Amino acid sequence: MGSAFFALSILVTRRSIARRRLAIFPAFYHPSNQPPKLTINGPLEAVEALGLATVNVLSFAIMTVGGTLWAFDIGGMEELRRKVRGGFGSDGRGVTTREGEVDGELERLWAGVVDRRRERRDGKAGGEGKGGEREEVLDERGKGR
Repeated sequence: MGSAFFALSILVTRRSIARRRLAIFPAFYHPSNQPPKLTINGPLEAVEALGLATVNVLSFAIMTVGGTLWAFDIGGMEELRRKVRGGFGSDGRGVTTREGEVDGELERLWAGVVDRRRERRDGKAGGEGKGGEREEVLDERGKGR
């Protein structure tokens, strides 16, 4: 389907260019001392060129998406969902096996960010905790900063 649409868009573009080229040539029995009268409408030609370019780009994009789906052996949306979710570590139904672990880790990271912002806002910048002792601040990997 994509290659057919691409071929049709190229055919339409070539036809438009050929029509423009033939309009420039004078008729066979045209006097040589008078140039042929050309009626050129700039805005109309610009709109036509934009339309042709849009059709060409969209047809190429459709063909590229179809080729990519063919290369990855994907025949439909359900198969695409299953392969994408499988790549993200889920079981194909949309539920990850480590969903609880990931949620807990994200909550812990977000709580750390919120706590650091709260400390800066309250004037305790530098990571000092209660009693003037210094807390160990951990980064995303669990290592001290």
